[in-house]
Amino acid sequence: MLLSHSDVIEAAVLDWPHKSQGEVAVAFVVRRSESLDDEAIIDFCREKIAAHKLPRIIEYLTELPKNPMGKVVKIRLRELLNERLRNGEAVRKT
Repeated sequence: MLLSHSDVIEAAVLDWPHKSQGEVAVAFVVRRSESLDDEAIIDFCREKIAAHKLPRIIEYLTELPKNPMGKVVKIRLRELLNERLRNGEAVRKT
């Protein structure tokens, strides 16, 4: 669904543990323009999916990690988010 946004080049979504909600969605986005921000993504998603499925964390990358076959390596995305949260670089939007 995120790929249907004109300013999104690539995207991947995964679940992330949350203390009160069990799990929340995390979106990793490669954007075409710096003008695409969290608010624009949330507004776009809100029109297309249920509120409980909205991404609570949005991380912007220059490219998604992929294996030699071109498939997104989600375990690397989890490691990256863990590092960013540990270093205070990522913000939980709950």
